[in-house]
Amino acid sequence: MTTTLGIRREDKNDWEARAPLTPAQAGRLVSGGIPVAVQRSSQRCFPDEAYARAGARLVDAMDACPVVLGVKEIPVEQLLGGRTYVYFSHTIKGQPYNMPMLRHILDVGASLLDYECVTDERGRRLIAFGRQAGQAGMIDSLWALGRRLEAEGCVTPLAELRPAWRYGSLEAALEAVARAGRRLA
Repeated sequence: MTTTLGIRREDKNDWEARAPLTPAQAGRLVSGGIPVAVQRSSQRCFPDEAYARAGARLVDAMDACPVVLGVKEIPVEQLLGGRTYVYFSHTIKGQPYNMPMLRHILDVGASLLDYECVTDERGRRLIAFGRQAGQAGMIDSLWALGRRLEAEGCVTPLAELRPAWRYGSLEAALEAVARAGRRLA
């Protein structure tokens, strides 16, 4: 019997819509004889039906999947023994907030494949955040700075920014940042 690959629903943040595989990628796996189960999600950037049309099975839980793909950290209580989890764990640099998760994985006998550790023969990361993630991080940093300054009694145009996910497009977000920049100048 072939191992079923699971694509989990992201639940760390209400706004997280990313997926570790597209429906087309899931379909290629299914066509190649690898069953794919996709945990239902109303917030994923790809509709569940697109995965179903590609041949993936829609499920409510990842319990029956020995290999689970995700994007963000998985809550400790959802990490089961004997499974292999593949996601950005944010543990490679010893980030203290995720050490309990790493300890739990070890304690229950699960395996973790961290995207941050996938490198080529020269040690270069093969899976990384893209340009858009960097731009979103920049926008969120400016938004947070605006909130912080406002809390300290210094209101600036940065206070009018929103978190990156609240903009309908990258262009709208960058225009808001440019507008704030012009007002600061």
